[in-house]
Amino acid sequence: MKQVSWEECIKFALGYIQHQGGDIRNAAYGVILELYLQLGKNVLSELSSLRPSQMEILNRAFAEIDSGNP
Repeated sequence: MKQVSWEECIKFALGYIQHQGGDIRNAAYGVILELYLQLGKNVLSELSSLRPSQMEILNRAFAEIDSGNP
């Protein structure tokens, strides 16, 4: 079985962050948030392509995670 790096996972998720289907988009955000839970701020370096509104959504969720309320 091939191992997949976290960078590959986040790039895959980023490919669906603008999907027209809300459930797909939410799943993509969920993958990114789970990676943040596991890896912390390391994931931020992979998010530079996101629009400000998308980063705002993630930053709010990251703040909740950082405060202990995931």
